[in-house]
Amino acid sequence: MSPLMVDKLGTIVPEITLGTGAVVCLMLGLAKHWLLRRIVPAIAALTLIIAALLVGDDATAGAGLASSSFVRLAILLVGLLLLMVTAAVPGQLRMTQRAEDRDLQGRSFEPGDVVSGEFFAFFLFSLTGAMLCASANDLVWLFLALELTSLPTYVLVATTRDRVDAQESGVKYFFLGALAAAVFLYGFSLIYGATGTTVFLAADGAPSIASYVTDCDDRGVPVSPLFVTGVVLALVGMAFKIAAFPMHAYAADVYQGAALPVTAMLAFVPKTAGFVAMIVLLVAVGWPLPDPVLWLLVIMAAVTMTVGNVMGLLQRSLKRLMAYSSIAHSGYMLVGVAAGPNLAAKSSDALGQGLAAVLFYLVAYGLATVGVFAVLGSLRGRGDEADTFDDLAGLSTRHPVLSAVLL
Repeated sequence: MSPLMVDKLGTIVPEITLGTGAVVCLMLGLAKHWLLRRIVPAIAALTLIIAALLVGDDATAGAGLASSSFVRLAILLVGLLLLMVTAAVPGQLRMTQRAEDRDLQGRSFEPGDVVSGEFFAFFLFSLTGAMLCASANDLVWLFLALELTSLPTYVLVATTRDRVDAQESGVKYFFLGALAAAVFLYGFSLIYGATGTTVFLAADGAPSIASYVTDCDDRGVPVSPLFVTGVVLALVGMAFKIAAFPMHAYAADVYQGAALPVTAMLAFVPKTAGFVAMIVLLVAVGWPLPDPVLWLLVIMAAVTMTVGNVMGLLQRSLKRLMAYSSIAHSGYMLVGVAAGPNLAAKSSDALGQGLAAVLFYLVAYGLATVGVFAVLGSLRGRGDEADTFDDLAGLSTRHPVLSAVLL
């Protein structure tokens, strides 16, 4: 193994820890003894805590986002809260309950009917992909990280609810996700064709996307149309991850079909990965952005905010409302992406006011979203279904504490 690879692996120890924990969860979830299966959520929580303790500072984080340590810690913190909200999901499935009942009665145990191992493994794998986006310094690395974030969520949507509409949502989510992946991967290929490299930033004058843009600026010539087209397609494909126009239409159906805790995960993890990927790519392109790229971001932001808020006003379902709320928030954050760093930023990899605001907003949005779904899940656990606005009527009288938290 080359020294360069060893150094790179040394910067992703938290991600390696999460991946290892996911494998352990997967194995314990298939164990014959019920006690080993019961400790899977605790193993997942311990994995998140250990990974958080292993996150180093930005100076040792290697190439990637300038605030990668902040992003990784934020993902792990919100991930731990999401784990608390989602821990009971596998045990609520009818096939899991039947398998556990057979085991307690001394009858044959069917590991294939129990999904707790797969659930928590996929949960950790998705968080791993989101964290890897922050340390990406290569188009191939970024593509694999985005897919590692998304692929587990397709399975979680379809398998964590005993209803046909969950399977329908999973299929829709998968095929639209495959389309989006094809779009931004095609954009990546055009960027490579224009620059001759897949590296975002490189030291010692080595070829990179950033050095290509800098060389064009030094010579007073615009970047090639092929490069601009590649960036535009990449951003359009990433819009799927953040549920932004024009790739937003799936959100309401998928949110409604998934289990409540999984919906909370969808609202934060893929969105965080998508915005981090956008920032990583655009930092290499540099500000001021090429006009077509800037106008794309501005139009996406304006239309996304409008669609999210107007369609949200028309909803009666709380989960569909949260879907359009998620879309609207993506529009708000796209404003920060378009603004980019302030003019006082000293280097191309420094985060300025706009990008730093996006990262802060992601954390605040994640905490608020987890809180909303935690309250709705708590109401359901107490036999008080809260699927529509009508179901919330009188909530302050029935559950004053939960009502205050939701407010």
